[in-house]
Amino acid sequence: MKELSQTPAGLASELLLELGLKPVVRELHDAARVEEASRRWREMGYEIVTGEVIREDTEQAAMVTDSDARHTVRPLARHPVIDRAVALGGPISRLILLHPKSPIYRRLCAKYGADEAPLVDARPRGREVRERQAIYVSSSRPHAERAKALDRMAADASGPDGARELGALLGYPECCVEAFASLKKRWPNRIPLAAAAQRSRTFEARLNSAALDRFAWIAWFPCSFDCEASKAIADAAAVALTARDPELVIQIDRVLGLPRVILDDLHQAVLEGARREGDRIVFKALTPLDALWPPRGDRADIERDAERWAELAGADSLKLDQGKPTFYRGRARLTWSGEPPLVLPFGLD
Repeated sequence: MKELSQTPAGLASELLLELGLKPVVRELHDAARVEEASRRWREMGYEIVTGEVIREDTEQAAMVTDSDARHTVRPLARHPVIDRAVALGGPISRLILLHPKSPIYRRLCAKYGADEAPLVDARPRGREVRERQAIYVSSSRPHAERAKALDRMAADASGPDGARELGALLGYPECCVEAFASLKKRWPNRIPLAAAAQRSRTFEARLNSAALDRFAWIAWFPCSFDCEASKAIADAAAVALTARDPELVIQIDRVLGLPRVILDDLHQAVLEGARREGDRIVFKALTPLDALWPPRGDRADIERDAERWAELAGADSLKLDQGKPTFYRGRARLTWSGEPPLVLPFGLD
């Protein structure tokens, strides 16, 4: 049986390509490893198209740009209601309503769907940067070339319509592509994950794609975590892998079926021994994902990842209020200094 930590992140996509359920597979590699990856696919008889080199911020797992991105979201100050309130209230009103650290400002931004430009982290600069390249794999070269032309990791994507066409080429269900394309903001990844959670009645383990650098049955963010179209595709990949390694499938499903606590792409944890008890989720341990499921070829982040969770040390339960968690150690409420973690309650339905 293959170890979970040694299972390629894109294995399910490879299986779906073999089954004809995925027209194009997109893989992102360190630039130095692109030729090695391409050679492997060519030996299996597939067509390969290579994207341009991009730079990625290793801390945020985001593309680095040298110019400010354009955003269509209206700054809060330009909203007519706020503009009028500031005009009437003067400097004090401006301080209360528009100061970036004001809790009222943050609530108003959420209410009116506004952000004060420039957006926080909208322009990753890259303190530590690595060069990356995407490859597009298909039995059809025109399909691979079209996917490259539409992909933001290779060229300027052509807006929502381009996102929809690219999603179809990558084998994503139409409902999931539509949900993703309709988002005003799509990054960081917890935004589409939170949107999917809000639409979900149940949380299917095989639709857990929260950590895209590890194996997942699906390589996209589902429109909901009970999406029937995505579940059918994930199950097809699981059937194919079960024929090769049934014990690995059991191991994968167990870990993906644990409740997930997310700070960002690189800092996630699972709740072990979790169960619902009244209005709380009670658990035995909050374990950083890197400790349970080490990233391939890199165990150095485990200690650093554990430090990010120090404020929740000893937590044994949590409450969710409109998706926002409050953690407890016994009866003591724990404080969290940053943005509240996103909790996806896999395995608790």
